[in-house]
Amino acid sequence: MVMSICGAYLFGQHEINVLLDSIEFNNKSLKAARVGLEQEVLRLNTGLTLPDPVLEADYMIGRPVEGGDQFDFTAVQEFEFPTVYGKRREVRKDKEQVAEMEYSRKRLEILIKAQNLCIHGVYLNKAKEILELRIGQAAKNLQILSNGLNAGEFSVLDVNKAKLNRARRKAELSKVLAQININNNHLSELNGGIDVKLVATSYTGEFIPLFEEVVGSIEKVDPGLKVLELQLTAAESLLGLVKAQTLPKFELGYHYQSVLGQTFNGAHVGFNISLWANRNKVSLAKAGIVHQKALIEDHANEHHFHLHQKYDEYLNHLKTLDEFNTVLADSESLTILDQLLVTGEITYLDYLNEMAFYYEAQLEALEVEKDLELAKAELLIYKL
Repeated sequence: MVMSICGAYLFGQHEINVLLDSIEFNNKSLKAARVGLEQEVLRLNTGLTLPDPVLEADYMIGRPVEGGDQFDFTAVQEFEFPTVYGKRREVRKDKEQVAEMEYSRKRLEILIKAQNLCIHGVYLNKAKEILELRIGQAAKNLQILSNGLNAGEFSVLDVNKAKLNRARRKAELSKVLAQININNNHLSELNGGIDVKLVATSYTGEFIPLFEEVVGSIEKVDPGLKVLELQLTAAESLLGLVKAQTLPKFELGYHYQSVLGQTFNGAHVGFNISLWANRNKVSLAKAGIVHQKALIEDHANEHHFHLHQKYDEYLNHLKTLDEFNTVLADSESLTILDQLLVTGEITYLDYLNEMAFYYEAQLEALEVEKDLELAKAELLIYKL
């Protein structure tokens, strides 16, 4: 359950997806992108109507006066070839889909960033727990050595080393707490300025399918690929529009004329033959299609090998983490070390070195686990 304490929302073990939903709703960049999408849709729906009609009037005074005056009035409406209007609507629809997919890509970028921050936050929280245990162990050892000093079992140097060890562990914890605060601030920024405190200490534990299934699932929703494909469709529609615009334009209207006391009125008909205005536009549109296809091929090739690399990283991290966990699962070594210290069979310096080796291995395992989760998150991007 998500809780609010002192104005900050706490997100625990099972609320990371809730946090991502909150970020999607509150993020300022996404809100601006939504407004931008609405504006782009409105822009694309302009210019689809007929051009405004043209009204012209001429009044000419004759010389000599006996010749009379002349008055002309013309009302003209211009039309493009009928197929142009259908092609223009197709281009508008395709570009609208591109704009919507661009928003989807922006949304995914924000959620990926937020998800990676959550993974980093879980890593920091787990490191904090380990360091708190080390501080507790350091305090316990200091008490043992202080008691042993009075009994003559340990020296002042041993006690000072124990004090220094506890101070160093506290300094390490302070650094981690500062990093946790920075990470939560980044999450709060993505959450539209609403304070977030991530307290989760475990990952989601998502299952990774086979590589072929991962690639297939990602390619179905990959917004980068979808944008390029929709841009190709829009480029093909644009080619159809450009070809249609090479067809004649028409003018229909009414013409009235009064001269020498006589009046004339009738229909006005005109044609606009495209000879030079659209020159090379068809070739340009065809080149745009070729370029778009090349971009799709480049993206597909690069994306495939990038996913292959991430999948290999995932497998390597998984293997390394299993090795760490197998060794670290045996806690008897710590119990034996404590017994050897109490009985005086090892020096405190030896004890510190052994304990440092064990805890450093724990922190290294956390690093590997974090990298594993980051690789998994990228492979499961299609679930966001």
